Amino acid sequence: MSSLGSQSEQERLLPEPQDEDPALLKARRSVKKMLPVLLIGCFLSSLDRSVVAANYAIIATELGALNLAPWIATAIFWGQAIFCLLSTILVGYFLRLPKPALENWSTPLERIDFLGAILLISVIILLMLGIDFGSNRGWKSPVVIGTFSAVPIVFLLYFLVELKLAKEPFTPGHIIFNPLLSGTYTWCFFEAAGHFALNFNIPLFYQAVLQLSPVKAGSLLIPGAASTILGAFFGGIYIKRMGKYYSMFVTSNAVLILAILPIIVLASPTMSFAQVVSGISVCLFAIGFVHGIMIASFVMALANIPPEDRAIATACSITFRSLGAALGTSLSGAIIEQRLRIQLREIAQGNRGLEKVLKDVRNSLDAIETLPPRLQAAVRDGYAEATRFAFGFQLCTFVVAFFAGLGTKEVHLDI
Repeated sequence: MSSLGSQSEQERLLPEPQDEDPALLKARRSVKKMLPVLLIGCFLSSLDRSVVAANYAIIATELGALNLAPWIATAIFWGQAIFCLLSTILVGYFLRLPKPALENWSTPLERIDFLGAILLISVIILLMLGIDFGSNRGWKSPVVIGTFSAVPIVFLLYFLVELKLAKEPFTPGHIIFNPLLSGTYTWCFFEAAGHFALNFNIPLFYQAVLQLSPVKAGSLLIPGAASTILGAFFGGIYIKRMGKYYSMFVTSNAVLILAILPIIVLASPTMSFAQVVSGISVCLFAIGFVHGIMIASFVMALANIPPEDRAIATACSITFRSLGAALGTSLSGAIIEQRLRIQLREIAQGNRGLEKVLKDVRNSLDAIETLPPRLQAAVRDGYAEATRFAFGFQLCTFVVAFFAGLGTKEVHLDI
């Protein structure tokens, strides 16, 4: 019996006509075997395309260069839409579910955990506002203190709603606190925090330090995104042949740590342009590849739980990844902002006029071009130092993810 679903379950979801032609029956069974792999591939491709598109959006909006990248962003989003549409059509055609019983239109709405969702979103917004205000207004600001003080209160209310009040919570306690999944969810959070923040900081380094355009900086991210797809396919093939995933999962986490170390070293203005770009590109390719392997391994780790809970467990994992991505990017941006302010203050050395110029530099990279050559070089050095601190933060998140991943439990997969 497969750990991902019994044969009887597959027959129930995809019934076969008994009087069908043998050739058609064989073709139908072949499609059934290919369908899960195809759908997962479409999902991963859509995910990675959205990551690249998000990076282009960040580059274009944050740096005021939206007119430089619209056709690329449009093409990527169209590609994402096609993959999502293909997945929807395939599921709608092949999946056969029993018709639901007729009920009042308001009954399904009563089952949705609106209050829990609102409270969770409120926690995220408060955290991100606190981080943003703290990096810009100072961490001792009353607004920052008040924002962070409200976070544990709202978070406690969220847990009370999920554990006590919600009829069908979207983060059930028996799944979130399941010992078999707690390590996996922790890994989801910290790995996403480091990975998404890295995809945000590297284009910033390319533009602020290496003086690349937004389009060129974004295009250097594409090989890493493509390698994620390759890694996911490799991981799927390995798991299918070996029936195991734990050793590959742990090894990939270790490679993730080793791959970011050269990036920290290369993020220096003393390195040549060719050394920095080629070295970081190789590291990003390796990070993307093992990231794809870890996604495939993580999907298999859901075999630890009963089939009836797998859909909710998968949704919870996406929640943790989304939380990690949002907070990791916010914290990384705050680190860069804080460190850059210190660097620019040292450059200004009390000169009021220069402080105003450097404040404009912190708000827009275009202002760097207006500075004298020596001051311009000093500012770019400051950006390099600030991004290195952010890369150090991402290294810490990968280390935590590595130790959390050690707690992932393995079951043999008969697939």
